[in-house]
Parts: sequence; C-alpha cells; structure tokens
Amino acid sequence: MINTTPTTITITTPVAAWPSTVPTLRELLEIDTGRQLSCHTYLPKYERRCKRDISISNSALITRLLEQIIILGSFTAAQSLLAQVARLVMCQRNHKDEGSVRLLLWEGILKPLEAKVIKQEDQEDVFKPEEETVPTTPVAVVKPKSQLKDETSREEATTAKPTSRRRSQSSPSTPAKSSPRLRSSKETPPKNPEFKHKFENFSPPRNTTDKNKAIKELLLRPLAQKEKESEGYVYIYTFPETYRIARPYLKIGYAQNVEERMARWEAQCGYRPQVLSQFTADHYIKLEKLVHAQLFNQRKREISCPTCGVRHQEWFDIDLMTATMITTMWTTWMRRQPYDDEGNLQEKWRVRIEGLDLTDPDCWMLLVKGVFDDDADESELSEEGDSFAWSSDDQSELSEEEILELSDVESGFSDTDNEYDDKDLTDDEED
Repeated sequence: MINTTPTTITITTPVAAWPSTVPTLRELLEIDTGRQLSCHTYLPKYERRCKRDISISNSALITRLLEQIIILGSFTAAQSLLAQVARLVMCQRNHKDEGSVRLLLWEGILKPLEAKVIKQEDQEDVFKPEEETVPTTPVAVVKPKSQLKDETSREEATTAKPTSRRRSQSSPSTPAKSSPRLRSSKETPPKNPEFKHKFENFSPPRNTTDKNKAIKELLLRPLAQKEKESEGYVYIYTFPETYRIARPYLKIGYAQNVEERMARWEAQCGYRPQVLSQFTADHYIKLEKLVHAQLFNQRKREISCPTCGVRHQEWFDIDLMTATMITTMWTTWMRRQPYDDEGNLQEKWRVRIEGLDLTDPDCWMLLVKGVFDDDADESELSEEGDSFAWSSDDQSELSEEEILELSDVESGFSDTDNEYDDKDLTDDEED
C-alpha cells in the first residue's frame, strides 16, 4: 500500500487523518479564531490581507459549520459546507469570488485524507524495511535512525552505497554513535542527515519577462492531442526522509491514477513517495506544464537516482504553500474551459493574454482572478446555485446579514519552450 499522507498548509504539522477538533481544522485550513473575523483574502499589491470585517453572525456561523464538517469526516461529504465556509471567510463586498479558489485549495489538502486508510503495519513498514520481501537492494532501503553511523571522516572512502552530501550510511549491524537529529542543523546543503538524493539546477534562471513570455507561448499554443485528455490529476510528493521537514524538495507531476503512479515510482526508485497534495484537473498534462513553467527558476534535476540511475527532471526547491497556490490557480483557470473542443484557445482569452503586462510577476494571477467586461453574464448567479455570487451591482445593495438570511433559505450549496514538451528519460510518462 502506498503511503499518501498529505500535509497541512502549516508545513511543519502534517496531518495523517481527518481532523477531530475545530482548532485543528482551523489550523489546517488557515482560518482565524475570534468572535469577529476579518476577510481572509491576501492582497499581493499591498502585501497584506484585506482589512474588511466579517459580521459577527457570519463568524459564529463559520464555527458551527466547522463543527459539522468534522462530524462528516471526508471532503466529499463536507464539500457543500466547506463551500459555505470558503465564501464566509471572504468579505462579500469585494472578494466574494475568492471563495471558489479557497475551496479548490482546501480540496487539494483534504481530498487525500478521505482515501487514506492507515494501518499500523503500514506505518511500521516505513521504519522497518528489513521485513519487506520485495525491495532487496540496499539503496532502496530507508534505514532506521538507530542504524545510522557518523562517518564524516570517511565520506570519500570507496563504497557502493549512495551517500548524503556530508556522510555515508553505515552497515545495519553498526549502532549509531550520535543522534542524527543533533547534526541536522549543521547540514546546510542536504534537507536532513539521511538524505541521499543530490540535485542540480535544471537550467539558468530567467528574469520575470522571459519567464512570462514562455508561459504566454504555452497558453496560446493549441492543445496537443494528449493534452486534450481530462479526468486526471496533478500531484505533489516528496521523499519519505524529508516528509517532516519545513521545506522538502517537491516533485510535481501528472497521472490518471495517482496511487498506481506512486506504485510505479516505488518499484522504479525504491522509496515510498509521500503524497502531499493532488488536484483533479481538466487537461492535466497542459496544466502540469503551466505549473512547471511558472516555477522554472525553482526547478531542479536529480543528478542520478541512487536506485534507478535516472536524472529525474521534475523536482522543485519551493515551499509547499507556494507550489499549492500556483497549482490551484492554474487548475481554477482550466476549469473555466478556456480551450474549445478542437483544442484552440478561445478568442476572449487570447485577447486577455495578449493584453497582459509581462513585466508584472503577478500578471497570471490577474488573468485568473480578474473581472473582464465580457464576463458580465458569468457574474450573475453561478451554474451551481452559488447564493453568494451576485454581480457587483446586485450585491452592493445587500448587507452580509441579508446575504446570510438568503443563504439559509436556499440551504443547499452545490458544489514556452520545448522543455515543457520533452519528457526526457521517460521521467513522468504516464504509460
């Protein structure tokens, strides 16, 4: 069984099961506490959150909804309630449409929890690989900390085993003389003292304009035949050794079936991927390329996988929150069906993209979240019966309390370059 434990938004506090208390759920979803909350929308231009208050009644309603969400025990069961909370944590005057983006972010965090069934023996397998019968190659083994030995002075000695940047692994029969935890703060290059994977820069960095030009070319390019596929996922995972550190290396890829893809990675590379997040995405192959293009300067290449020897191409030195937000942004955009049935970009989106200032690092966020003149028809009540998504003219005449009353009546919320085409060494080929 593949360990697909996701992480929380608070990277240093991973959650292995559905939260059981309101404070835990608040922390997981980054929802403030208090009698009266303020809008949770972040304003990049001002580098702060919106200061507009949320009404006391809506703040209290958020708490009651969180209590119900805990009882439901899964994202699927609680999706309609989460949709309400996502809208309620935004001020209804200026940021009512931010709720859908926030819900999509929560989906990437909470969805994996409902599919995960943790068994004690699976947890033990991570730390007791000697009991497994399939992996037999030493480099495929994640050794217990008690079996590590400090051999800093002999790092250059001849050995068949891969080493970390500062020291090699000892034989299983040799007890550890010092705690690896005490040395981890001194190990600057590696992510932790047991880390044996080494990386190099994927390519020289690009300035903002050049990077945005590459993204623009990718967006304007018609969908390739394989990119037309839907019903897939974009996933983010890390190594088991680095799962609990603040900023691990992240692998961002695509799959039609994440569990099967992780099984193939385990068979090929000899470790159990720790899935941190996964996103249901339309045109998921194209979406993965967009995420890679935006994270171009943080992209890394594995020098040589210790087990299979492949130079895996799609690793990133980026914090999980940023990676998740960027993936969420492009997932949101792709759900708006910008490409027609033939795979061509719709003219209205072409005009919008051509009009962007490519020197602005936030131009793609403006594309995804901006309100355009030809969106007027879309700003009325949404197709899903979103009772908060009024047009700006209608909404300005209603208070938050009136909105709340109406919501109670309706009670039901439904829910650049060629490097982006190349999959060298079949690093992330789906088939």
